[in-house]
Amino acid sequence: MSFLKNQLAQYLRGIGDAFPNYSKRCITALGILLLPSTEVFAHATGENYIFLSISKEGVATGNFTFHRSDLAEKLGIELTPGTTKESNGFVSNSASQVHDYIKNRFSMSAEGAAPVDIQFTGQSVMEDFPAFVEYHFRAEFGFVPEIIDFKHELMYENDQFHRGMICLNYNPLTDTHYPEETVALIFNRIEDVQQLDLRKPIKDLLMPKQFIWQGILHIWIGIDHMLFLVVLILPAVLMRKKGVQDKFFPYR
Repeated sequence: MSFLKNQLAQYLRGIGDAFPNYSKRCITALGILLLPSTEVFAHATGENYIFLSISKEGVATGNFTFHRSDLAEKLGIELTPGTTKESNGFVSNSASQVHDYIKNRFSMSAEGAAPVDIQFTGQSVMEDFPAFVEYHFRAEFGFVPEIIDFKHELMYENDQFHRGMICLNYNPLTDTHYPEETVALIFNRIEDVQQLDLRKPIKDLLMPKQFIWQGILHIWIGIDHMLFLVVLILPAVLMRKKGVQDKFFPYR
């Protein structure tokens, strides 16, 4: 969310004198929050992530990243808070259960081929986001596929708003390295089968309507986002007198 907030702050500073009506600025600010961006806003509840790189030899590596609350609510895995060493111990003890869950609810394959075998190589609590746990994996296609088929049914149990994201870090067909949190595909309970076309740049994969809907959903499920919007909107009810806002009364 910091990327968008910085962008919003710069915009408002630039147009502060251009629009005397504060409510217009608030509406514009809301529009900026929903602008298309392939960057993940931040690790957030209600989301899971698959960070993926494909090598020029056709080897897929990356990690599945889940929030502790999802592991507790949907798999019954309670990870007791503690030191990083203690937390990693709990994660390791329950890893086999999570591995089985992933293999039963997720698959990827070259277009038209059988799903590749996912081999797990480790797991750990994220250092930057300790509320999230990473499960590292490796899978071999044997060649660089042009199109990858995904089936993604992770963490949707009794949660109609949950979404899963595939973040592509390296594309060998275009020889492109992307920032770590660059979204290529967005899944939900309805759209749980999708394709990743490695022949296309990421900006051509996601449709604008997906960004708008995901932006609305991202704001709606985060109480801090709603409070941020409330703070923006509150001054819109103030009356302006001779170009100056009345800070107290009367209200419209």
